[in-house]
Amino acid sequence: MIRFNQDNSDIVLLEEDKKLFMSIAERYEILYLYPAKKDIEIKLIYKIRKNTKLLGNTIWKYDYIDKIETPRDLPRVNHETISKNECLQFEVNFIDASSGGMSSWFGYSGYYLNIIIDLVTKDLLDVRGQNAF
Repeated sequence: MIRFNQDNSDIVLLEEDKKLFMSIAERYEILYLYPAKKDIEIKLIYKIRKNTKLLGNTIWKYDYIDKIETPRDLPRVNHETISKNECLQFEVNFIDASSGGMSSWFGYSGYYLNIIIDLVTKDLLDVRGQNAF
């Protein structure tokens, strides 16, 4: 099951944001990158302002982010890139099973993707992911 989840009340997920994400997900076949056994959860986690570090709000440490993989030659920017436009940052959780508890950073096993979409060009700027456990 594919579902949008919004657990950050400071960020409003608009219907147009969902449509933009889904159109890009279809174009780049993002939701087929990992065969989730249970759910695919999509969250808008940050609205990136113009002229700020594009990768400044990921889950990864700034000096480690270049080591994170970009699946299937999808777009990728240098970790020092400054945003030219406003962007949306989504996370996609490909959930195989819930794992919960203190032993799990993600709370599930599966695959985690961080996706940044430019709101002006309506295209992908950066995609990075890792196994989740």
